[in-house]
Amino acid sequence: SNNNNNNKQAATKDSNDLVDQNEGQGSVEEALKGWPRPKENPPGWPPVGAELLACHSQVELSTALVDSSKNDAAEAGETGTPDLRRRLLLAGLTCPQPNDALQWRIFPLVRQALALETSQDAAALAKHVEGGLPKVCLAHTSKSHLRGLVNLVLSRSLRCGRLKEKNKRYSLPPSENPSVPIPEGILGLVLKELWTAWCIETKKPREVGMLFSSSSSSSSGAAISSSTPSSAAASASAASVSSAAGAAAIAAPGSAAAMPIPPTPSLPSSSLWLFARPLAKNEDQAARSADFADPLAIAGLLRDRITVNGLEVTALASPASAGPGVLRADWYEPKAKVAWALLPAQ
Repeated sequence: SNNNNNNKQAATKDSNDLVDQNEGQGSVEEALKGWPRPKENPPGWPPVGAELLACHSQVELSTALVDSSKNDAAEAGETGTPDLRRRLLLAGLTCPQPNDALQWRIFPLVRQALALETSQDAAALAKHVEGGLPKVCLAHTSKSHLRGLVNLVLSRSLRCGRLKEKNKRYSLPPSENPSVPIPEGILGLVLKELWTAWCIETKKPREVGMLFSSSSSSSSGAAISSSTPSSAAASASAASVSSAAGAAAIAAPGSAAAMPIPPTPSLPSSSLWLFARPLAKNEDQAARSADFADPLAIAGLLRDRITVNGLEVTALASPASAGPGVLRADWYEPKAKVAWALLPAQ
């Protein structure tokens, strides 16, 4: 009887924690107690309300990368062109878990399984959860109890709208499965680190930070590959400086006057940070300097066009004659519903 009571108490506590209904009521410091905290963060991080941070490995990145051309086939019929960029399924990445293995949440494991496999039944999800939990946690939980916990999480998540169910198979709504397009490179730099910031209350991925460095840089470790052999040829032009020379011009914000574009912009450093905020609703939610780093001085900077992730955007850059300096860009991509920010590594 004592074991049954303990199981009921554990199930009640677990189900409450897993859908994160009782978290985030106190301060950020209180909410982060017992959770892993990196010693070094990307510049300006953590974002407000997304203080759970994780740095992901190349294996994780390759697992969560998908070819979006098939998914966008229907949309291409309306817009005329499919989005051929590879997309990163953020829910397919590993969500941070408490330091205490006995306090691990089940819902992030369920969501990760559904992000990678689209739809599954309860038995398959229970098997994935069992494979994802630490051994010390499984040592205190029978298989029948674990299946009961998974079923409890599934039913509660359905009522909360965090899961969908059809013919006894579960899937994720778009709000639980955000994605961002991943560039092959930026201005000749390659992806070295990928970070995610997760909401404390819901454990949803809110922002992505990507560090791009020169291939010869030794401080950032080995490059993370986000391409396939078939797409390697296209990566050379995916993030290059526009060939438009000084004859082109871009009007300054709030002014009809045009500023000349330098033919050869100056790279700020051997490393750049690209930040992405998925599920952004409009340009008001686009990334801003204050979100990521101290405001950058723009006096004496020129405007230039650069191509990032297949999109031509306007950036603030130092003239080539001034040597390495600031390069800053903020933009919103309506089709992907992603807000972007590009800035040099500090």
